[in-house]
Amino acid sequence: MKRKRVFAKKSLGQNFLVDQKAIQTIVDQVPETELLLEIGPGRGAISTHLVGKSANYFLLEKDDELASAIGTTLFVHGSRTHHVFHDDALEFNWEKIWSEKNLDSSKKLVVVGNLPYNVATEILFRLLDLEQKIEKMVLMFQKEVGDRIAAKPGTKHYGFISIATSIYFDIEKILVLGPQSFKPAPKVHSIVLSLQKRKEPLIHLASDEWVLFSKLVRACFAHRRKTVENSLKIEISKVFPTLSSSDTIKKIFSQAKIDEKRRAESIAIEEFYTLYKVCRSMQ
Repeated sequence: MKRKRVFAKKSLGQNFLVDQKAIQTIVDQVPETELLLEIGPGRGAISTHLVGKSANYFLLEKDDELASAIGTTLFVHGSRTHHVFHDDALEFNWEKIWSEKNLDSSKKLVVVGNLPYNVATEILFRLLDLEQKIEKMVLMFQKEVGDRIAAKPGTKHYGFISIATSIYFDIEKILVLGPQSFKPAPKVHSIVLSLQKRKEPLIHLASDEWVLFSKLVRACFAHRRKTVENSLKIEISKVFPTLSSSDTIKKIFSQAKIDEKRRAESIAIEEFYTLYKVCRSMQ
């Protein structure tokens, strides 16, 4: 683009990546694919290097000016297969990715993006709802958030977002970036994660089970300093109202073969699923 806006919009959480080595590292993580989506392309720092990676390259940009300019930028760089959606990722109808060019709905999607930090977790959860159609994601987060996403059981950052993501994706930390890698420089460090779809999810949840399972896990983490038993004594009535007595909660942990004196951050995903199934069976 001949005319680049100097100032980013703070209201949209914009920080433009300018570190060329980091850009190349991110691009190298993106495989050639039939279907590629970039969220928040901004001025095209990553986009211009992704040209040729996919026969169907879609970009999702909320900013009016940048959404208007990015298509021309890519055309100048030789792309003839891209399509720009001028929309908000929190409101976007993902099915448009397939319907726009009448693509086979079974085609898997690769997603890349420097997500706006103020809504990054909300966007991630929307993408997790789409997990059956996603092959891989390469996403940038505020480091604190990325550490929580990639956290393993037994670590202080492990929590609901770690579990929700890890059920379906293998998570790898690719790159940590300081504020100097961006313009304007944010006040925090950033991290790039590679999320590769697992061949099989760690647990198998039916479509109607996810809401209850997620509520139970959140209940277990609601009071992180308490034992998981004490946390459920406080919270389980919001999930399984008929199981709120102390004796019943003790029976739940006994049947699930989980020590009720443990804390939630020590409990693996498969154990949470066992706990969930026991609760369902005792309703």
